[in-house]
Amino acid sequence: MLATFAEHVGLAIADARAMDGLAQGFRDPLTGLASRALFNDRLAHALACAERDQTRTSVLTVDLDRFQGVNDSLGHAVGDKLLAAVGERLRGCVRTTDTVARLGADEFAMLLHDVELRDRAVIVASRVLQVLREAFPINGRDVVIDASIGIAFGAVGQQDAETLLQYADLALHTAKKKGKGRFEVFEPVMHATLKKGADLESDLRLAVDRGEFVLRYQPIVALHSSRVSGFEALVRWMHPSPGWYRHWISSRSRRKPASSCRSEPGCYARPAGRPRSGTAGGPQPTRCRSASTCPPANCSNRTCRSSSPKC
Repeated sequence: MLATFAEHVGLAIADARAMDGLAQGFRDPLTGLASRALFNDRLAHALACAERDQTRTSVLTVDLDRFQGVNDSLGHAVGDKLLAAVGERLRGCVRTTDTVARLGADEFAMLLHDVELRDRAVIVASRVLQVLREAFPINGRDVVIDASIGIAFGAVGQQDAETLLQYADLALHTAKKKGKGRFEVFEPVMHATLKKGADLESDLRLAVDRGEFVLRYQPIVALHSSRVSGFEALVRWMHPSPGWYRHWISSRSRRKPASSCRSEPGCYARPAGRPRSGTAGGPQPTRCRSASTCPPANCSNRTCRSSSPKC
C-alpha cells in the first residue's frame, strides 16, 4: 500500500512540474506578460471568433526606441527593470479581455478584440505613446524612452495570425523610417514597397555576377575655355527584364578636375572617343600629385602618367 501511495505521489509531482513548465512557456518570466507562443495562439483563436461573429481584430506591435542605449549606458539590470515597467504600463492601456505580450528583447505586441471602429486601435496607440513618454523612475533616476507602433486590422476570412502580425511589423517598420516616436496603420502599399525593395536588392546582387553593369562616360566642358575638364563616369544597368527601368548610377567623380586623378578604375581607362593629350579639344597632360595617387605602371591612360620620379 505504501508503495502504491508513493507511486501516486510521484505521478502527482511530475504532473505539477509539467503544468508549471507549460505555464512558464506561455508567460514571459521578466514581465509576466504573455509569451510569443501564447500570443500567437490567442491571435489565431481571436481571428476564428471574428470570422464567426463578423467582427474585427487588431494587432499593435510596439518597439522601444533607444532601448539599446539604456542597456549600454546604465546596464542590463536597469534595462530589465525598464522592460518590466513598460509591460505594466502597456497592461493599463487595454481592457482585461485584450492581450499584451512580449515578443522578445524590447518588442511587445497587443491584441485588441472586437474592434468595430478603426479609431479605437488608434486611440490605444496614442495612449501607449503618451504613457511611455513619461519618465520611468528606476534606481533613483528618471529613465526616458520613446516607442514606435505598427497597427494592422484583421480582414474577415482573409488573413491568418502570422500574416496579420507581419502586416503590423511592416507598419512598425514604416513608423521607424518616418522618424520613430509615432504609429502607422498598415496599408497594402507598404507590402508592395517592401517586396519591390527586396527584389531590387536581389537583382543588384545578381547583376554584378552577370556583368549587367556597363561603364559609360560623358565629358564635362569648362565654359570659359570650351575645353574638357573632366569626365562623368556613369554605370548603366542593363537589366534583362523587358521594360525594366534602366537605372543610372553616378560615381560622382565628375566634379574632380583631371589633374586630381585618383587611383580609381574609372580614371585608369580612357573613355571611348576621348581625345589623347595634345589633340584638339582634349585635356592637357595631367600629373599625379603623389605616389599614392599614381596609376599602376601598366595603366593604359597615358594622360595620367607623370614624369615625376615618384610615378
